[in-house]
Amino acid sequence: MDQTVFNYITWAETEIENGDYIQAESCYKNALKECKTNEDFAECYISRAGLYVKKNNANQALADLKKAADYGSADALEMLKKLGISYTPQKLSASGSSTTPKPSAPPPVVKPMPAPVSKPAPVVPSIKYNGVYCFNQTHTTAFIRFYEDGTVIILYSKKKAAQIKKTFDKNKEYTAIGKYTTSGNEIKFQVKLKEGISDYNGVIVDGYITLNAQSAVYGNRYSENYFFTAW
Repeated sequence: MDQTVFNYITWAETEIENGDYIQAESCYKNALKECKTNEDFAECYISRAGLYVKKNNANQALADLKKAADYGSADALEMLKKLGISYTPQKLSASGSSTTPKPSAPPPVVKPMPAPVSKPAPVVPSIKYNGVYCFNQTHTTAFIRFYEDGTVIILYSKKKAAQIKKTFDKNKEYTAIGKYTTSGNEIKFQVKLKEGISDYNGVIVDGYITLNAQSAVYGNRYSENYFFTAW
């Protein structure tokens, strides 16, 4: 399974346990955008079915189980069978199209080729400022907030993002504050800690950033995905 899809599903299931169904649904929405294979789609839909069960939305839960079966999930078919539902999967591919053979169509009508249309330049993902980027650790969550003037602040808390909004104030003194720069979809910054300076560099993706860090405390390097949560 794609690592980004796995991370979103894991985050969603954690939010379900915490009772935050709105955040969980947002995670599944982002996960589906990153799906590239039948396995990705199947795992995402079968996991999201559990969310709808929690929300007592039986129709949507069944729809997601059928969708997972369409992408080849034997577990989803087994669950439907236990519920007494007979279902024939549509055998979808990762592109969303059915692989079931279709009747042959008449020869297409040949039309004149249209004049070429110039395509717009691809949109480069950029840093979002109306929220924070989060990484869930074992006993706490790391929150990173970026400001348009180049300031970056890192905080650690057991609270949710919305509960610490007022905690961020770039005019206060923090144990982890610094300046960031971007070039295209790449980002770099340093934060000052009591123990020294930690260096970060990574890639901006739509909905999250992947950061590689050089720890000033332990001297080790590590890489994590920080997912965006709007206020």
